[in-house]
Amino acid sequence: MADFWSADQPVDSTSAKPGKLSYNDMVAKWRARGYPEAAAMGIADNMMRESGGDPTVAGDKGTSFGLFQHHNERKAALEAFAKEKGVDPSNPDTQIEFADQEMQSKFPSLHKSLMGATDRSQSED
Repeated sequence: MADFWSADQPVDSTSAKPGKLSYNDMVAKWRARGYPEAAAMGIADNMMRESGGDPTVAGDKGTSFGLFQHHNERKAALEAFAKEKGVDPSNPDTQIEFADQEMQSKFPSLHKSLMGATDRSQSED
């Protein structure tokens, strides 16, 4: 699953600072989108590694952005998605909706795998 997210660091699942999503918030948002708990936890693990839960964080000298650190073309696609919906691209719900739609349309085998995940480790990276 490294095509979608990548990280080698342990996850800090402590409460988030103001303006950031906590690990539990992330899990709840993915569960609300219909993902099994194991998948929601694995996705949240990756989100914490990528952004620490901060939907406004920039990385890679400004070429990556947000909870998933969307890079270059994916960052531009997120911004276009948000603009089309008339919402702020730094909104965490917008970023999660974009990631979910991207997964379903561009990475259908990953989406299928996540929807069948029974263990958190199946959903990481």
